[in-house]
Amino acid sequence: MSSGELVSVVVPAYNAASFIERTLRSVLAQTHKELEVIIVDDGSTDETAAICQRIGSTDARIHLVSTTNNGVAEARNCGIARASGRYIAFIDADDIWHPTKIEKQLAALRMLPMDWGAVYTLHRFIDANDQVIEDDQGFVERSFILGRNLILRPVGNGSSLLVRRDAALAINGFDPSYAAIGIGGCEDLDFELRLAAKYKIEAIPERLVGYRRHGAAMSSDRTRMAKAVIAVTEKCLERNPELDGFVVRYARASAHGNAIKQLANRREIGLIMRSMGVILREDLVFAIFFLFDISLNSFPRKILARLVDFQNKVLFRRRAKLADTLDLKIGYFDMDPAVGFRRRQQMTLARMRLVKLVRLDGVLERKRLTFTEQIAEYRLA
Repeated sequence: MSSGELVSVVVPAYNAASFIERTLRSVLAQTHKELEVIIVDDGSTDETAAICQRIGSTDARIHLVSTTNNGVAEARNCGIARASGRYIAFIDADDIWHPTKIEKQLAALRMLPMDWGAVYTLHRFIDANDQVIEDDQGFVERSFILGRNLILRPVGNGSSLLVRRDAALAINGFDPSYAAIGIGGCEDLDFELRLAAKYKIEAIPERLVGYRRHGAAMSSDRTRMAKAVIAVTEKCLERNPELDGFVVRYARASAHGNAIKQLANRREIGLIMRSMGVILREDLVFAIFFLFDISLNSFPRKILARLVDFQNKVLFRRRAKLADTLDLKIGYFDMDPAVGFRRRQQMTLARMRLVKLVRLDGVLERKRLTFTEQIAEYRLA
């Protein structure tokens, strides 16, 4: 089904030849057909442009723009500038969409007032063969969600948002300064936070994005990503000094907790110790839960790793035969997006604190509305 409303899809692509065709096929297969697909080839040196041109020769909705390598933020900004639709959706060149994604997001956002700037969906993690690895955490947060977005990061990736073009322009698009200092990779989170500070955000409680995990992905550089999340968090806190102290402390602890998990296998002892110091200083309750979570998960993983190693050495043939006879994985498109799959361990502390975060977001929203009304009355006078 289609509403007749043009949606611009922006696809930043850099050396994406391995996955770009599957990404584009999932976009072109949307049940909402009124699309323009703007692929920004960010200085690729592989076959990315040739693949896009081949697919574009059979579908006039595809538009290829080639630039020098300026990074994902500049590529997305280039796509925003060229977009003709009132709504823009972003998808990374290695992810995939469920066919109903745009239709469901557009139906939700069109019903809402203009102070609702975007709508996101849940996602599933997939491997290089489009097989489902696990589900995301499933946080469905809506309305004014700045505090929750800062800490829980429910949007989760750059392929989830459908945003009003006017809203994207109002916050000046994506920030290229992170890439300029060597910590690119979280520009989508920064964009989401600036959007959440100015607009309400809607959520679709279905896993309509297949978010790919593979070694060549930008998110695989764990040290850079750890630093980027911390930098994005600090910038957000600086831009929003009116945030409650609880949110500030929790946000810093969460960002540095993420850094420790990212760096745990990299032996970045100095960075890990500094982050642990921040957690202990900012949020003792978080530190206790975090240390318990780390210890609870590390030992079983070590035992499991030894068992797998034993199986690989002694029982390899039996395991190979078993893998051939059993369907051990499920394809992304074979699953109902509204049905849960395998979940990670529940984030107990985050869910315990969610009620307080919702309340604090509500308080902050009322303060900002009051301030806006005061400015309006002053101007009228």
